[in-house]
Amino acid sequence: MSTEPEKAASFKTPDATPEILRVPGHCFFCETISLPEEIKHSEVSGFLELSLESIAPFPVKDLRWGYLHDREQQRALVYAAYHRRLAKYFDANSQQDVIYLVPDFASVFGLTFSAETHLVLVSPTSLTQLHFEPGHQLFSIKRCEPYHPENEPTSIADLPPEWATLGEKEGATFHYLAKTQARAGEDDGLIYTHAELQKKPSDEPARPAEGAPWSSLRQPPDTAWASDLRAPETKLQLRKTRKRERLLESLLAVAAVIALCFITSQVALFLFNRHVTNLSEEYNARQPSVVAIQDRFNLVTTLEQISRSNLRPFDMLEALNANRPQEVYFTEARAETDNRITIDGISGTVNSLNRYIDLIRDSRRFQLVGAPRTLTRQGRTQFTVTLDFLDNPPSEPAAADSQDTESARQ
Repeated sequence: MSTEPEKAASFKTPDATPEILRVPGHCFFCETISLPEEIKHSEVSGFLELSLESIAPFPVKDLRWGYLHDREQQRALVYAAYHRRLAKYFDANSQQDVIYLVPDFASVFGLTFSAETHLVLVSPTSLTQLHFEPGHQLFSIKRCEPYHPENEPTSIADLPPEWATLGEKEGATFHYLAKTQARAGEDDGLIYTHAELQKKPSDEPARPAEGAPWSSLRQPPDTAWASDLRAPETKLQLRKTRKRERLLESLLAVAAVIALCFITSQVALFLFNRHVTNLSEEYNARQPSVVAIQDRFNLVTTLEQISRSNLRPFDMLEALNANRPQEVYFTEARAETDNRITIDGISGTVNSLNRYIDLIRDSRRFQLVGAPRTLTRQGRTQFTVTLDFLDNPPSEPAAADSQDTESARQ
């Protein structure tokens, strides 16, 4: 067995999740150990470590080792290698990113066959012949050699002659497996997929055969954990570190989403404020035009109301000013419907106001609506009077009656 370390074979999961580092089988010495019937599953690792101390040429602390445990048969395949021999495999990738570090032949543990079967496992750096007894999932390693082809083999004929003719020599059932892929998870264990090499060259690449036992092989987390070559404390520490990193990545992702939402909201707020500012500027720019249009509209509305109601405000003011004394002047005049007008004004004396009201009444052009409201302060009289403008003045008899009434009142 060569003592020179080979290049590490690194197989990533199809979706580029953390790696599974697989070491060629020819780097290990292997031993099948029978376990006592009464041993507990939690005691298997300690029992195998003691057994390894008795058969290994080096102290256990200097070994990189693992095992595959068949619980039904109470047997275990223990494999180990001197730590210097596997130095390159441990340094090939950052151990932080490696979930499982296992030998390549561990990928077929868990297969069972109804008849005696041999598997030839073709990996990127080694060829391994495995022997399965009927109904047993724990195999024995018959042969393992380094393998460094110039081109990736596509059929059994591409293998070295002594390997390609193994089935003819031994006269047993042989399968050649290659194109191994693996998926790994902390809580899911390992899932292996193998493709079988064809006997003759083919243009089509090797693919997993549907229904073949090796097309999808799942190893539970405890099996994957036991097959890992690293020390238990190292695996625990690395697992905790990976969990912390995943938690940190999740927190960073959440923080990035929050930051993105904040930036987006700030940009949206800036655009909204800019839009509001533009609308305000446009409103201020158009305000004079709007006011002018409103004034014109109000004027047109007023003129329409005047025309519809037959209002005559100018005629009313002209008639009111015809007999107005100089001591009386108007401060405000409000024309209403039906040619009614309300006048606010100031008179120098109450007598001047009374005379003016009498003149309005005698003009036969207006009819007084209610009594005038007056307020005298500091010698000046403020008044409010409401009048109806008469388009058709009363006839002469009516006017005479009015004069008689006035004379009688005097």
